[in-house]
Amino acid sequence: MLEKLYKNSIDNIPFEVRRENLVDILDNFKNILEKEKLNNLNISVDIDEMQTKVKKYNAYAKILKDDLYEIVFCPHLLTLIDGLSIELTSKYKEYFSEINKSIFYDKNKRDILQKNIYQYLTNHIFYHELFHILRGHLKYVQNIKSLNIILEFEENHEKIVDNLYLEIDADKYASIASLLGSFEIFENIRKLGFNINEVFYIIFVSMNELLYIFHLLNKEPKTRQSHPILFDRTVLFNHYFMEALNEPKIKNVLEKNNVDYAQIDRLNVLSFALLTKKYQIEKLFNQNDILNLEKEYSNFLRNTKLDCYVYN
Repeated sequence: MLEKLYKNSIDNIPFEVRRENLVDILDNFKNILEKEKLNNLNISVDIDEMQTKVKKYNAYAKILKDDLYEIVFCPHLLTLIDGLSIELTSKYKEYFSEINKSIFYDKNKRDILQKNIYQYLTNHIFYHELFHILRGHLKYVQNIKSLNIILEFEENHEKIVDNLYLEIDADKYASIASLLGSFEIFENIRKLGFNINEVFYIIFVSMNELLYIFHLLNKEPKTRQSHPILFDRTVLFNHYFMEALNEPKIKNVLEKNNVDYAQIDRLNVLSFALLTKKYQIEKLFNQNDILNLEKEYSNFLRNTKLDCYVYN
């Protein structure tokens, strides 16, 4: 599956265009830092085209020295996500029963949809790495383990408890921040002919698929080790996304546009059910206690001092 998605991008987009897209996405990451008023922090962002810093299909945040940080992306990962957004854009029509399917047969609209989905997914990954910095995770592993990086995919089978909770924490804040920073993306998709509920449904489906890709890259773990497993990430993303939608400043805007929260929640649940059916992973999901994990995560935060930056 990974090879197919990677080939999607390679086959559909000329090399020169893909190189331009890498420049665009790097500029987008830098714009996020500016928009979030984080330019005062020493955070550099790099796409490692020569493959000298980061493993294939990976991204990481690293503390270089003192308060100097680096976020690095492997271009193969970005190409893979691009291939996923191409695949999804051609398949979204299978998830809808009552929508005008002509949207999906208009190449121009399909290209705009694909570009915005690609940006949303890559933004989420960027925010995840950014919050490893902002939430003090890197300083924590430096102080506790004398490490300057949180390894994205540990190559052993031990349960590394603190890494697990740091990853959950980064996922949580990335889920919220990528929502808050994406209203322009949502509006771009809506202008194609979708209503706002359908826009959110597309986001739910896309994020579930992205998290499934991480599941494959992490060698399909069934038990929690250094990372949350697929069940954790999908459930918690959907939970924190809905929680953020209910923040007063967002809820007021959406309610003025007659957004039906019950319908959004229903589509949220539906997208999760479709993921389990599509990849036949019901047994994997039925074996895990998410409530206990959240309790352990809360206890970890309560008992651990993280040197967090002030972030609003």
